[in-house]
Amino acid sequence: MKTAFYSMFIFFIVILQIISCKTSNHYTTQQDVYLSENKNKVPDEKISNLFYKSGQHAENAKIMLQNTLRNFLENLQKNLTTSVILKTLDDKLSLERSQQKWQKLNDHMDFYRTASHHIKEFADESENFLQISKNESATFLMKLRRVPTGQRMLPPYVKLQLTNYFDEMEFFNVVFFEIIDEGMEYIDNALHIIRTTFESYADIQQDILNYQNSFFDNWCFNRYFEFLQKWSTQIYNCATETRLQTVYNVFAMTKVVVKHLMQQLEFKMQRLFNCFIFKEYNIKCNFLRFPESEYEELFTTLRELQMYYDIEINRGRVESIRIQRSDDMIQLSDKKMVDSSHSNCIPFGFPTNQMLNSLKICFNIH
Repeated sequence: MKTAFYSMFIFFIVILQIISCKTSNHYTTQQDVYLSENKNKVPDEKISNLFYKSGQHAENAKIMLQNTLRNFLENLQKNLTTSVILKTLDDKLSLERSQQKWQKLNDHMDFYRTASHHIKEFADESENFLQISKNESATFLMKLRRVPTGQRMLPPYVKLQLTNYFDEMEFFNVVFFEIIDEGMEYIDNALHIIRTTFESYADIQQDILNYQNSFFDNWCFNRYFEFLQKWSTQIYNCATETRLQTVYNVFAMTKVVVKHLMQQLEFKMQRLFNCFIFKEYNIKCNFLRFPESEYEELFTTLRELQMYYDIEINRGRVESIRIQRSDDMIQLSDKKMVDSSHSNCIPFGFPTNQMLNSLKICFNIH
């Protein structure tokens, strides 16, 4: 009797395992990219580690940039300030002191090169994170598309509900991509302006250091340091003031919203797959009947992010027509050049046109 009962129990467990395997294999299309390496592997409905890693890399790049620029103006004044006592001494300059002052000028130039490098890293990493976020959402949508083919025994009314649910998620992706692209374009464009300014300023300093006709005694060094203190501060403030802080704010807000949206999509996909484990569709899959309500909270979050962009990026001036990404409209590269031309922080003819005649003598400029 015990043997028969034990045999029936084992048989029952085996049947449950078979049913479980069949119901858990949501995607059975013959050409499944997820099953290309392992025919028995079922793709999960979780957010990939790549999404979290890309977000962390972007955050690290932002922190590195912030550390590079922290207290720059204060350090600038210290680096280019010369002793009042030394100014009263003979204009003749010892070789050692001359080399020290030239090193200060080289350090001044190298800072802008270093800052430009970290700006590029932050721009690349932030763009990569947002692009991966879009890919992650598109992957969820692709998995949702394959559910009906994987669940061949679904009732027709459930398949219809799945179609409506897919349409709602597809519309969510359209809106999500458009808004994320707006934030991504602003970050990339603003950082491009700052980086272009820094690179141009560093090139000018490089040309000055390589200028063969320059003559620097103690007086020339002191006057030129004072000149750089003034103009470096103005150019730096022009390039970064408001714009850089806005970039930090937009990135931080976008990252928080994107992470929330991805986690919500992950939850919805897990709940969707779980509802097919048992055939109580009216109970387990009831949320499929109301796709608009299912995605209402996500659309509300997107609207709030768009409102934030309108306030932070456009300063409350809502654009009536958002830039369309098509061949017949202005492209991002062209938009960069247009914005950069209107945001030139380095005055025309700098530094020659801004120098006093007495300082021009040091460069043999007449």
